[in-house]
Amino acid sequence: MVTNSIRIPAEVNKKASSILNQYASGELKACRIKCGNMSLRVGRKWRLLSKDNGNCWEIMSHEKYNKRKDRK
Repeated sequence: MVTNSIRIPAEVNKKASSILNQYASGELKACRIKCGNMSLRVGRKWRLLSKDNGNCWEIMSHEKYNKRKDRK
């Protein structure tokens, strides 16, 4: 599941969906960051973040990601 926003370009949402499909099929592995959250890189400026072991993912800019990644 991806949380979409009208601020995120359509091509970024499409790429994020593709990355999540690859993750679900086992082709990609998510990075585990120090507080236990999981992360997938969508592009240079976009990240997917999961705080519940990969059940729910949120797409965000890299700036927002840096602010929220180490929170629980």
